[in-house]
Amino acid sequence: MRELHNLASHDVWEWCELPKGRNHTIDATWAWRVKSTSQGFVDKVKARLCARGFREIYGLDYVETHAPVTTLTSWRACLAEAANKDWGVHIWDVASAYLLSEIPESTPIYLRPFEGLEIPTDIPHTRPLVLKLKRCLYGLKSSGRRWNQTIDLKLKEKGFRQSANDPCLYVKETKEGIIRLNLHVDDCCATFSNADMYSRFFADLQKEYKLSESTDNNMFLGMLIERMADGGIQIHQKHFLEEVLTKFQATQWKPVKTPARKEIKLSKEHAPQSEEDKRKMARVPYRQIVGSLMYLANCTR
Repeated sequence: MRELHNLASHDVWEWCELPKGRNHTIDATWAWRVKSTSQGFVDKVKARLCARGFREIYGLDYVETHAPVTTLTSWRACLAEAANKDWGVHIWDVASAYLLSEIPESTPIYLRPFEGLEIPTDIPHTRPLVLKLKRCLYGLKSSGRRWNQTIDLKLKEKGFRQSANDPCLYVKETKEGIIRLNLHVDDCCATFSNADMYSRFFADLQKEYKLSESTDNNMFLGMLIERMADGGIQIHQKHFLEEVLTKFQATQWKPVKTPARKEIKLSKEHAPQSEEDKRKMARVPYRQIVGSLMYLANCTR
């Protein structure tokens, strides 16, 4: 399987005997995902080994977990600048990003052998054989933080400075031009004033990381970026909106100016009174619908 070869090539773990006095281990599971293009077609099918991080113990397996991501406000500001000045926009992600971050010896993590992995028979042991993680796996509580620290150091080595207002906005300004990078974990949206300057940076980064681009190169965090004929930039979530309408069986609904009717005054009397009414309301996905609408409103409204 490609994922197992990928883990082996990154030297993610080593086999060892579970140390004496250490009884706590975590396990892993397989996650399957179909990544789509902006038109809804299949871009790639992915299998990923994910650690079950909820079994980690604070102070033993991890300490800090916070990992920043770029803000939508700064990302939209960068796109607005690119539209106004006719800059280039490029979207890419770092393949297997978490596997590029090392796990410190101060908080070792031991993983039980998982389905699909062959256990070696030539290692003498009196205690169970486990996998000592040398690099982060998806699902670990501190993986996001460690990857952020890794890419932060790398970009600063290449002359980028970190924004004081957005910790995941990196800027490189020279006499030749400007490059701005908005990072959301392993996804990046780059805007740049000089194509040659940016191409050199991207080629240099490719020597150290495997960078991948989507087929149509216009989707960032599920939002579509389209360049208009007049040079302007439009962002929308048409694909996500269609998924929401289908999920909640609303494809045949008619559009209105506002989803709320001003003549309706809600009160406690509208709440379910009988047990049967309460059971019916429990099956209504109200919070999911509101959450989907809030995501649309916050991202691209």
